[in-house]
Amino acid sequence: MSVKSVIVGVILVLFVSCFTHFHDVVVGGAFLISDHLPIGIYGVVVFLLLLINPLLRAFGPRWPLRPAEIAVVTVFGLAACAWPGFNF
Repeated sequence: MSVKSVIVGVILVLFVSCFTHFHDVVVGGAFLISDHLPIGIYGVVVFLLLLINPLLRAFGPRWPLRPAEIAVVTVFGLAACAWPGFNF
């Protein structure tokens, strides 16, 4: 577990915690984290893998996230799904 994976994971946790109520209640869209397979988290991870990581590769070989770091980010995001929304 590296510092950059923890920072990205904490940013994802803050985003999920702050945006879930707004999205579910105010906007009235489909629930962001309603299932056992939260599309909000896995969508962010796919976005990170397909768009952000290749852009980070342009800065050098040490910038992109390794697979273990992406797993840490995913675990942080999935752990954040237990609190917001209608689960509480």
